[in-house]
Amino acid sequence: MATSLIRRGPRAWFEASLLGGALSLAVLGILAGSDTALADTLFFGAWCAALLLLLSLALRLPLRAGDSVGSRLLRFGVAALGCGMAVLANVALYRHDVHFDMTREARFTAPAELSQVVNALHRDLSLTYFYNEADETAQAAQGALSVLARENPHFRFKTVDLDRNPAEARARGVRAYNTALIESGDRRVQVENTVDLHQVAFGMLRALNERQEISCFVTGHGEPYETLPPHVHYTHVETTQENLRGAGEIVVGTADGLDRLRLALGAFGYADKPITPATLASIPDECSVVVEIGPRRDWAPGEDATFAAYLARGGRLLVMADSTAPIPHGLEDLLSRVGISIEGGIVLDPLNHYGTEPEKIAVPYYPKHPVTDRIAMTVFPRARSVHLRRLPEAVRALPLVVSSKDSHRQDAGRPGGDEESAPGPMVLAAALEGSWPGSASDAPFRMIVTGNSTFAENEYFPVVSNGELAASMIRWLSGDIDTPTIQPQRFSLPQILLTHHQIQAVFLAVEVLLPLSVMLIGAAVWWRRR
Repeated sequence: MATSLIRRGPRAWFEASLLGGALSLAVLGILAGSDTALADTLFFGAWCAALLLLLSLALRLPLRAGDSVGSRLLRFGVAALGCGMAVLANVALYRHDVHFDMTREARFTAPAELSQVVNALHRDLSLTYFYNEADETAQAAQGALSVLARENPHFRFKTVDLDRNPAEARARGVRAYNTALIESGDRRVQVENTVDLHQVAFGMLRALNERQEISCFVTGHGEPYETLPPHVHYTHVETTQENLRGAGEIVVGTADGLDRLRLALGAFGYADKPITPATLASIPDECSVVVEIGPRRDWAPGEDATFAAYLARGGRLLVMADSTAPIPHGLEDLLSRVGISIEGGIVLDPLNHYGTEPEKIAVPYYPKHPVTDRIAMTVFPRARSVHLRRLPEAVRALPLVVSSKDSHRQDAGRPGGDEESAPGPMVLAAALEGSWPGSASDAPFRMIVTGNSTFAENEYFPVVSNGELAASMIRWLSGDIDTPTIQPQRFSLPQILLTHHQIQAVFLAVEVLLPLSVMLIGAAVWWRRR
């Protein structure tokens, strides 16, 4: 066969390679069936190779055949075969659709958050987009949504030109251009005047949530929780990137506030309200999760019993200690019932830290847990360690965030003092679940305890994955596991943050190796030309 191909010349080799390439890509597409995007791309490559092969073979046919019956049948058969192959090729292309966005800004590609929501759909969700055809940005958003609708049959997408169909818009309560009307079952969410597909993704999550979760923030002990109106405002930032996410949604607030966390939870469809346990007979049943962030004063007598009763009936509690204030005695007593404590002093990590400050611990790796799934690096400034002692039999605990093996604990009152502990991994956050000790109820409780609250506050919330971790903790505690996990809004401009080792690597490459290589190459050129 090789001798025959050699005799026929390079065109025969080209056709043979096209045939082999089409078959190989098709087989690889079948083997990659679990990865739909990769499989569709491979099938598209096989389709292109097959059409090129057909074109090359068609060019071999004579322009005119004889007038005999056999010649006519041959012409008819070739035409029928060509039409059949074209139909099959288009059917294959339709069933294995693939999208290539060649624009520099990826204007016609849906963001990762929206793709995750659509790919995770297991029930029907419809989106009607009322847009203005003259708006190029709205057309790009419409194109990206159309591509997603072809990828998942549960996602039903429809566009309506508001100028051409004002009656339909009025009938459905739409009053503004570029409004996304999202419906799932009997739930209906309307996202007005937006071409930001991140906002559409959060609107889908709100439509998929069958009930509104309520996060109850504990107050009365100096916590940083405040009401929004006097505490936060938005600003607009001009950038060189036209489609920069978050432009016009930059939150300006106090560094130790919780505005970004609360707004991010609101985008997921969560509501928040303050509670003061000292004034309550019991924690309200409407609280999906109770959040105690940064208490700076002691608990009132009996508050630990109120929390214990809440956890005994299957409550969900998130505790974030303030590293600059003593741990409330009531909180210490509550944690001791499940065999854990928050240690004094702060943890220093000379191996993994943010910038040049070892008290700002950078954590790039996590134990396997639903909370830390898909979480990248997080930064914990001046964190305390969480000590897991002897746990009750019905309680399970798992570390969520752990510092490196070179970290150690130091007395917070003496920053330059002697080390209090030998080097070793320190637990900075832990998750507990099970039956509350002494409870007669079968409802399991959940609790997360962290030795730091600063990572969830305004200053550090947008840093790498801090906000994502804080929101993931609350979503896991509330049992929100049916909707996909996506990155929350940060309400800040994107930043590039490096660890100490990354800064050293960049300095070595840019400031040392690059100039040195230029000098060496110049010396070599001079030596050859001298």
